Amino acid sequence: MSDKLKKMELILDELIANAERLNEVSQQVISKDELKPLQEKQEELVKNLVKVEDAFRGALEVGKNGDEEARKRIRNKLTQFEKLNESFIENLKSSHGLIRFNKKNNQGDIR
Repeated sequence: MSDKLKKMELILDELIANAERLNEVSQQVISKDELKPLQEKQEELVKNLVKVEDAFRGALEVGKNGDEEARKRIRNKLTQFEKLNESFIENLKSSHGLIRFNKKNNQGDIR
């Protein structure tokens, strides 16, 4: 397996671990202080993944450089990351809908 595919897999492993942590945090009372470093790390990892993918464009296509098993693992990891990210977004949407503020007295009303 090529070094680029190995690097892509390692970055995806980190992205998945970070996305799992974001999901855990999003299911609890959300602190911006706790979310911010995780989101920044995710952004950095995505940028690194894009750089590696750009440097090795076409590696995920059947019949190109690298082995098929590595490409399959990468596709599966991308799918796993996408699902975790979608779950995180849904958790945030749900939590923001639970608290509404009354404009007159600025008190939270849980619904």
